[in-house]
Amino acid sequence: MELTCTVDSFNDWLAKVRTSAAGQRCQSFQQEGAAFLLSRTSGFLADEMGLGKTFEVGCALAVGRVIPSLVLCPANLRFHWRRVLEEIAGELVVSCPDKSSDITNADVSIVPYSRVGAWYRELRAVGFECLVCDEAQHLRNEGARCVQRRKQIRLTLALGSARNIHRSEIVLSLAEDIKRRWAVTGTPMLSRPKDLFNILALIKHPLAEDWWRYAERFCAGVRTIHGIQASGASSQDELARLLDGYMLRRRKHEVVHLPEPKKLWLKVPLRGSDRETYRQAWSRYLEEVRSTRSRFQRRRMVGAKGLTRLTLLRMLASRCKVPAVIDHAVGSGRRFVLFSNFDESLDLCADRLTSLGVSFVRYDGRLSEQRKHEAWRAFQEQLAAQAFLGNSVCAKEGLTLTAADTVYFLDPCWTPGEHEQAWHRVLRIGQTQDVQIYFSVTLGTVEEGHYKLLGEKSRVLADFERGVSPYLAAAADGSVEEDLATILASI
Repeated sequence: MELTCTVDSFNDWLAKVRTSAAGQRCQSFQQEGAAFLLSRTSGFLADEMGLGKTFEVGCALAVGRVIPSLVLCPANLRFHWRRVLEEIAGELVVSCPDKSSDITNADVSIVPYSRVGAWYRELRAVGFECLVCDEAQHLRNEGARCVQRRKQIRLTLALGSARNIHRSEIVLSLAEDIKRRWAVTGTPMLSRPKDLFNILALIKHPLAEDWWRYAERFCAGVRTIHGIQASGASSQDELARLLDGYMLRRRKHEVVHLPEPKKLWLKVPLRGSDRETYRQAWSRYLEEVRSTRSRFQRRRMVGAKGLTRLTLLRMLASRCKVPAVIDHAVGSGRRFVLFSNFDESLDLCADRLTSLGVSFVRYDGRLSEQRKHEAWRAFQEQLAAQAFLGNSVCAKEGLTLTAADTVYFLDPCWTPGEHEQAWHRVLRIGQTQDVQIYFSVTLGTVEEGHYKLLGEKSRVLADFERGVSPYLAAAADGSVEEDLATILASI
C-alpha cells in the first residue's frame, strides 16, 4: 500500500480533525483514528470493539470531504451507521437505498453486503471516492484465491453479472477503481491468520499479492491433493510487524477506563427426559464418527450431512439448559443480554421469560432491518425491557448494549473471535457498571469439548495481538468443526 503522506502531514490532518466540528464530538484517540485514515490511500482500522470506530470513520469522511463514499456493512447495521453519521457529520447527505434505482449521488451511500452482487453494475457506475467495509471479517472467503479463478471472476463481472460469485470477490472488484479503501473491524482474525488475507487484498497490502506464499508463511500452509491446507498459524510476530503502518489497533485498556469484565461458568447437568434424548442422539452420532477411518472422512463429517448431526447435538444441549439459565439471569435482578445460535432456543427463552412476567426484546434474523432497530432502541435507549435475546449471528456485531451489565452465552459460537465480538456489545464506551459474562455449558455433552477447543484456538489470537514468537502450527490446525469431529472419533 502506498502511503499518501508523511508523519508531518498526519500531524496536519490531526490538527484539522481536532479543530473541526466533527472532531470535537470525538475523544482524542478517535481523532487520531480519523487522522490515520485520512493520511493513507488505504487503511485498516482495527480498534477493539466498543471504541467507536464508526465515529472515527464518520469524522474522517466529514473532515476530509471524502465524497461520494460507499459504506458496506451487515444489513442490521445500516440504521446504526446512518444515525452516527447524521450525529457526527450532519452536513453529509446520507442514503440507505432499498433498491438499485435508489442509488444516487448522495455523499454517503450505506449498502448491505447482501446486495452488492445484485447492485454491482449500479454501484460501480457511481464512481465512489472512498469504500468503507465495516465488519470486514465478513470478507474471508478463500475459494477464489488462485490466479485462474480470479481471471474467471473478473471476466464474469466485466460482463455485468455477479451470479455465483462470493461477495468478498465482488467487493474486491468494486475496490479496484476506488481511490480510498478503508477496512473496519474489531476482530481482524476470528480464529486463524487466513481470515486476514482478503482484508489485506482490499487495502492492497503487498502480503496479499500471492495467496500461496501468504499461506505457507503465516498459515503453516501445505499443498495437498485437495488444494492448499491453510488452517494453521505460524510466524505471528512477523505478521504483526509487517502490518505496522497499515493497521491501527488499540485495546480498550490503552485508551479508556472501563470496568474489568468478570468471566464465569454456569454449569448445568442433564436431567430427566432431556438426558435420555441427548444420549440417544449422541449414540447415533458417535457410531457414525467411529466408523470413519481417515482424516479426510472426518472432514466430510462436518460437511452438509455431518454438520447437521453435530448441530443437532449442540442444539439439544442448548435447549436442555434454558430453564436453568433464564432462572439464574432473572434471579440476579440485573439487566442482561442472552446470545444463542439457535432461534428454537430463543423461542424457549422467550416463553420462559413470559411465564415469569419479565419484559424482553428479541433480535434475530427473522426481523426486518426496521424491526431490529426498534428492538434495539426499546432496550438500549428507552430501557423498556430487562432482557435482550439475540441470535449470535446477527446480534454480535455493531450494536451498543450498555444498558445491560450481564451477558449470557446459552451455547458456544464456532470461533473465539465471535465470542469476543458478542460480549463487547456490553463492555464498551458508556458502560459504568461491573460487567459479568457467563458461559453456560451442559455437562456431559459435546459443549465441553467445544469450549476446550475454543480455549486452545484463542491463544492464536493472543499471539497475534502481542506479536510474540512463532506459534506452533498444530495448535491451530483445522477448524473447530473438524477438530470436534476428530475428538469424537477417538472416544
